[in-house]
Amino acid sequence: APVKSWEALHDRVRAALAAGAKKLVFGVVAHEQGYWSPDSHPQPATKATSEITLPARPLEQLGMHSTELFVSSLKDGSPAQTAGIQPGDRMIALDDQILPSFQGLRDFVQKAGEANGQFTLTVERQGKIVKKQVTPTVEAAHDPAGNETKQFLMGVYPLFVQSEPEMFVERIFNPFTLTVEAWSRALDLSGKTLVSIKKLFFRQVSVGTLGGPILIGKLAGDSMSRGISPFLKVMALISISLAIFNILPVPILDGGHIFLLLVEVLRGRPISMRQTEFVQQVGLSIIVLLLVVVLFNDISRVAIPGLKQFFQ
Repeated sequence: APVKSWEALHDRVRAALAAGAKKLVFGVVAHEQGYWSPDSHPQPATKATSEITLPARPLEQLGMHSTELFVSSLKDGSPAQTAGIQPGDRMIALDDQILPSFQGLRDFVQKAGEANGQFTLTVERQGKIVKKQVTPTVEAAHDPAGNETKQFLMGVYPLFVQSEPEMFVERIFNPFTLTVEAWSRALDLSGKTLVSIKKLFFRQVSVGTLGGPILIGKLAGDSMSRGISPFLKVMALISISLAIFNILPVPILDGGHIFLLLVEVLRGRPISMRQTEFVQQVGLSIIVLLLVVVLFNDISRVAIPGLKQFFQ
């Protein structure tokens, strides 16, 4: 049975052992020289099932390990290199916590750095267990929300081997499940839009990232060339973004009207015509300024490069 990833191999072995397999035969590619099989190799890799205790991880008990926890190389002058970690070492544990994956290693390094500023890294080197004390470096970073954080690093590059990607088509036929999923995604996109607006307001994101009708048309055309599903997703994203923008408390927009009505409720009397006209003029000025900015961005980023490409 062909397998395309470490996870698929793990599941296949577990299923074989659970079914009572007496031995396991692995066909592998060695240095791109071709497949090994029982027919072409005199001694295929085997292991008695009686030596494996389920539900432990059978591949590790067979002596097979994912490449991601092997050290491929180290950054020059890094804490790991200073501590004596070497290429080829297999990282086993951090402060006696078994490392499940390279992502788990990053999380453990971050937690240990925040708690103690250092940690003990256990590695396997040529069949021997070696423990090294590592003091990670600290670098400034930003989380997905744009907040500044501290990132602890030790300068290790894993031996990643990328497997062939698998494509999945997601379909939801239950209308109730579909409605819940649609609202969940819409709320998630709405929250991200609000975060983007907040970053624009606090100048964490440049106004050069804004786009107008020309950019919207280009995005629609590009997505349509990839099919109706990507086109509808882009249209939904644009619609949600415009809806969030429309409910902002800016005069002239719907959110501005709602804000003025709330002010009248709190005051207990209506706003005068002169005050309303002044507020509307301020809102119109903001909208016109925004329109000028997005049109300038559209012309400089989309229209001019497009014309240059057309005449070349």
